[in-house]
Amino acid sequence: MPPRRRVRRLKLGPIVGHTDESSSRVWIQVGDDPSHYLLRVEGVGLFPFESTDGSVVEFGTAIARVTGLESDRRYRFRVVRHGRFVPGARGSFRTFPPPSSMTNLLFCAISCNGAEEIGVWEKFSGFVEESQPSFILMMGEYVI
Repeated sequence: MPPRRRVRRLKLGPIVGHTDESSSRVWIQVGDDPSHYLLRVEGVGLFPFESTDGSVVEFGTAIARVTGLESDRRYRFRVVRHGRFVPGARGSFRTFPPPSSMTNLLFCAISCNGAEEIGVWEKFSGFVEESQPSFILMMGEYVI
């Protein structure tokens, strides 16, 4: 029997970073070369991950810069390695309304929510699902 291929998973991420009305950035950390990874944004296309390490891969961190997006729209994405989806490496983000818009925005901030116990993470998750905030700011030492 031939040896099973090892399934590649991300070390950390994906984490959505700066997002505005027409672009977003998604960060990952991998155990191999980040240049093997792409971000597939549904309905938009594939975007390469660019190493944040420079010319020598040390930490395996990278950012995909997604451009050409429509304002005030939710996008779903998945991380791809060598043409295959990476297990569990998916998410979504919503672009902001145009800068001239007077649309109300709901911002959420959360911090220090319990390291030893589950804390209020489940309640916060339910709130996010129900209210669909425009922005979540996670602060404190629990952000990794």
